[in-house]
Amino acid sequence: DLRLMLTFDGSNVSGIEKEYDGTDDVDNLDEIDIRTQGIYNNDDVKVVVVSGSYASKDVGNNIEVTIYEVELSGNKKDNYDIDNNPSVKTSGRIIQRNVKITGISVTPKVYDGENWADVNYNSAEFDRLVDGDDVKLYPLNVDATYESVNVGTGIKVSLSFGDATLTGSDEGNYTLDRDECVGETTGDIEKASLIVTAKDHSIDYGDKPANNGVDYDGFVDGEDENNNDLSGTLGFEYTYTQYGPVGTYQITPKGLSSDNYAITFNPGTLTVNQVATISVDWKDG
Repeated sequence: DLRLMLTFDGSNVSGIEKEYDGTDDVDNLDEIDIRTQGIYNNDDVKVVVVSGSYASKDVGNNIEVTIYEVELSGNKKDNYDIDNNPSVKTSGRIIQRNVKITGISVTPKVYDGENWADVNYNSAEFDRLVDGDDVKLYPLNVDATYESVNVGTGIKVSLSFGDATLTGSDEGNYTLDRDECVGETTGDIEKASLIVTAKDHSIDYGDKPANNGVDYDGFVDGEDENNNDLSGTLGFEYTYTQYGPVGTYQITPKGLSSDNYAITFNPGTLTVNQVATISVDWKDG
């Protein structure tokens, strides 16, 4: 049973390429093209690489590759022979591995009238990072923006990694997939505290209860009681009733509400003063 012997050398090998995976193994074996000498009349026979290794595991071009074992495939393979332990030297390429950041979340914030979001990196990690590789993102600075500045839950937050780059001893083996990193998450904006305090006021005995307005404490920059942040009508409750005794009483504001503020109403002091003393002279009749 006479078989034809096929031969090849490193110059006949092409298509050795892989994405970085932290090993020096040759993979994508089906994509490696070996042009052999000795095939008769275009027979269906092909040389397939079984194993090989790169001289380096790291990204690069024209890395030396050693092919350790090959085998034949095709309908006519039984008519041929080949050295299955060739130790042929050739070259190949390892390209950078695409990675992205996952696990970015947003910490709830208190309403401030702005759309910036406070990013939480505690669960952030690279996807597709080879175990043990030293790769970091610097600066760790994700731009996060709320879709709405108003109070709410589950508000859409857009994420962008800006000018962040990869660092670390293995960073050359990776590239940051910025298109995949520009994504979104959700976050909550909680109500800000707004304290409405009645101003102290004085009246004379016999007057009707009255007030001197209120002070506001807690509006974010650029907002005040004249904006559209408050709804309702400001009113007051009094612990004093007309012709009550001279003394001090409480004035408590009420009637306001807001979508963006949690309002606390604090009382002021209403002082009821004694009126002028009336003197009466009695005459003997």
